Amino acid sequence: MNIYKVGGCVRDYMLGVEPKDIDYVIVGSSADELVAQGYQKVGADFPVFLHPDTGEEYALARKEVSTGDSYVDFTFSTNNVTLSEDLERRDLTINSIAMDDNGHIYDPMGGMSDCSNRILRHTSMAFVEDPVRVLRIGRFLARLGPSWTVDESTVALCIDMFKTGMTLHPERVWKEFSRALEEPYWELFIEWLIRVGNVIPELDWVPYTRDVSNFNALEYRLVHVCTEIPLNVVETFLSRIGAPSDYRNLALTISKYRCVLMENPSERTPEEIYEVYTSLHKCNLLGDYFIWDTCHDDHWFYLLEGIQWDKHRKSLVNSMAPGKELGQAILNANLELIKDFFK
Repeated sequence: MNIYKVGGCVRDYMLGVEPKDIDYVIVGSSADELVAQGYQKVGADFPVFLHPDTGEEYALARKEVSTGDSYVDFTFSTNNVTLSEDLERRDLTINSIAMDDNGHIYDPMGGMSDCSNRILRHTSMAFVEDPVRVLRIGRFLARLGPSWTVDESTVALCIDMFKTGMTLHPERVWKEFSRALEEPYWELFIEWLIRVGNVIPELDWVPYTRDVSNFNALEYRLVHVCTEIPLNVVETFLSRIGAPSDYRNLALTISKYRCVLMENPSERTPEEIYEVYTSLHKCNLLGDYFIWDTCHDDHWFYLLEGIQWDKHRKSLVNSMAPGKELGQAILNANLELIKDFFK
């Protein structure tokens, strides 16, 4: 039985980065033998074993065979699988390197050379069995930066994958999308998806070059992308990437009112102004720096921050019965506050 460190931890070691997690693969053993040695078997998709002393995860070397169009349609085998066979099923060559306990490197797929030359290259044609790997390339670019390139053969393969009508599950897209938007070079992720084409078609509206230095939080980076997309397709885009409801509401609200907030509010009716106020208030955006940094108009800031909204709500609630008439009275009181602001 031989044990190797594999995947991302070896890649990070090659790049001089402290790995966050260590992945182990075991060659020349079986599930029964590991259980007999005290390992605990976990995982339903394929056998993973917890070390009896450290609790770390160890996986038996395995081969996978696609049995359908979905990423979950596959069978695997762990019988007499070699280290090279296990490494060959992995996504990129830089993730297909192994290291033994003595620090000896096993690199049958050329990952060390690609690390040195800063190239992202698919390990084998097994890459096409999971379309999320295309997004993962973009996430690596977002993490590693503009000095890295994607091998032209891998670019062509990714383009062809989506020409044939491959689809992505929104929940898996969001996992990669959200992680990529938190990386230091997140705009490279967007540029990569645009380059491949047909992955997320709405991104075709987004220009390649943008000043993104002021946007540091995930939600604001997502909103910034949405503001580059026509309003009538933003919701389709957010559904396609599986954005959770709080992110969706934030992005849709800012996308809807961004252009309005760039105008002078005096050109809007009190009813339109109140709609803007209630929408921003609902998403906790009043006073939010992103709104004002994006929209560049102080008039709205002084209006929305200067009015004592719902000033008369308490007295109206105390003097009227609940119902439509009370709601209308509160609305009318706020509309009068808006009118008074412009006097």
